[in-house]
Amino acid sequence: MTPSRQWRSLQGVWPFRREIVQKFVDSLDFEYLRRIAEATRGNSAFSAKVHKHPFSAGRERLVFQIEFSDGTLWVARVTLPPLPAAQDDPRLLPCPDAAVMLSEVATIRLVSSETSIPVPQIHAHAFQTNPFGAPYMLMDEVAGQFIRPFPSTPIQDIPHVYSQVAEIVLTLAQVTFAKVGMLTENAAPHNRVVSKCLFHDLTVGHAFSTATEYYTMRFRRFLTQKKKEVPPDDDWVVFAWLCLQSIPYFILIDLDEGPFPLSHPDLNNGNILYDEQNTIVGVIDWTACGTFPWEIAMSPPLDLVYFDERRTMYIDIFEAKEVEITGTNRFASFMRSPRARIVNLINENFEAYGRMFPIQRALELAMLVFGEDITWGDVKMRYKESEEGQLAGP
Repeated sequence: MTPSRQWRSLQGVWPFRREIVQKFVDSLDFEYLRRIAEATRGNSAFSAKVHKHPFSAGRERLVFQIEFSDGTLWVARVTLPPLPAAQDDPRLLPCPDAAVMLSEVATIRLVSSETSIPVPQIHAHAFQTNPFGAPYMLMDEVAGQFIRPFPSTPIQDIPHVYSQVAEIVLTLAQVTFAKVGMLTENAAPHNRVVSKCLFHDLTVGHAFSTATEYYTMRFRRFLTQKKKEVPPDDDWVVFAWLCLQSIPYFILIDLDEGPFPLSHPDLNNGNILYDEQNTIVGVIDWTACGTFPWEIAMSPPLDLVYFDERRTMYIDIFEAKEVEITGTNRFASFMRSPRARIVNLINENFEAYGRMFPIQRALELAMLVFGEDITWGDVKMRYKESEEGQLAGP
């Protein structure tokens, strides 16, 4: 079974975006893409067909299947233009630029060459203006299927999955670089360096030599962004400030200066493919992957361990795998600590909430930082006092 069997075309797109996405698809030159696929494969005996339907739709990408006459299957990952964040929301979600997409290529190739993690082979890409009409990447279609959403996956099927995810996390953590940021390739083939850092809004800045510098810059940017919104939302501003105050409560000082591990920060049901025995056959979507502070690499993947029962099971299984591979249980010990919960809270994708403020998560973070008796009103007062005292961060 291939992932394309589960694609839903426009049915997988938010209704308020469907017209925009359809116009975008209609604007693309699929005949050009077909010729590029045939030329890339380099075997004139096999013709190619690009299937416009069904396609897969994500926040930033569409994926189309390319079928060769001998049965070989590729996919074209096509970058969307910026789309509305939510209905009745004037913001446009950011999209990866050419540097970000080239980093994804470098990351996938590194993982393929230096680890046993199954990733699709990349055959071609074009990220600047081109006749197809959008940035694209041609790669293998992995023969596998997505597992059922984890909250509804039978509990007996989970341990096998968790053990494999643990091995992926631990394997990536063995590949380290001196700085926090995204991978790039310099003039020498396969000579990968980290010189830039990708932030959550997909903007690019300089790489960081310490985890503290990374977190401080990230949350100062978050705070500045929330202050500039019109009209500003006091709750969001205070939450961004709270993220900044939380740094001393989760940072691991002995790991602050690296080296820093490679990490896939979005290991979830939509980015892992399985065979019929729930064995992982492919890890996909390496956009925004790179090197991260250890606190992020060591935190449980939220989408796989959302409920307390599953979180406990994941950590127990992870610990057994970690001891087997490394002889230590440092990752598992961190996961059981309040530090890991803080990292999960500050790493959530808050864009998913749209205009709705996640008060319960904000209050949970405040209690982990300031104590269980704190109220959100107390936090807002502390923020006001810190602003008046010009104390913008730790």
